[in-house]
Amino acid sequence: MALLCAYQVTNAQTQKGNQNLAIYLQYQHVSTSNSSSTPFASNQTNKTEAFNIGPSYGYFVSDGLELGALASYIHNTTESTTSGPGTTISKSTTNGFSANLFLRKYVLYENKFGFRAGPYVSYGYNKQSQDNSSVINAKTNNLGAGATFDLVYYPTTKLGIAANLLGLNYTHSKTNGDYTANTNAFDFSFVNSGLGLSVFWVLK
Repeated sequence: MALLCAYQVTNAQTQKGNQNLAIYLQYQHVSTSNSSSTPFASNQTNKTEAFNIGPSYGYFVSDGLELGALASYIHNTTESTTSGPGTTISKSTTNGFSANLFLRKYVLYENKFGFRAGPYVSYGYNKQSQDNSSVINAKTNNLGAGATFDLVYYPTTKLGIAANLLGLNYTHSKTNGDYTANTNAFDFSFVNSGLGLSVFWVLK
């Protein structure tokens, strides 16, 4: 509440005409397991690692309001182990890219600490390959829209750091290849389902 009551929108870092040049990095590790006490039933363990990195550029169209774009490379690896009467291991790899257009409103306290939030639209493409008894290949196009909420800290007037805290998004995906699928997903995430950080330089 103190932050909301005492913020400064117009400041040296986010005034009209300034630019942000950033590097975005996100890492995620998820492990899940399903087990059963029933004789001869299968137990499954899944381990997923996701890595996302790319540059971002933003321009302040007015004081505290940034318009920009983000491009990123995506690499995901999932390993599934099924044990029971027999043990099988399968591994799938996804490589792709995504591009976002965003609009962000900055709210800062004493030109140092605060938050930024706003909507975005995105396009993504990825290719998946899976190795087990056979090989599955699929290509997916994604269209999305949503909003993010980031915490922001400026150690200096030229350097800023942002950490994603909340995300709300809708994604429509179309997959073609060894199989076809159309999916629609709506997601609300805390800490962006992984650690997402941005380091950016302020250009005047």
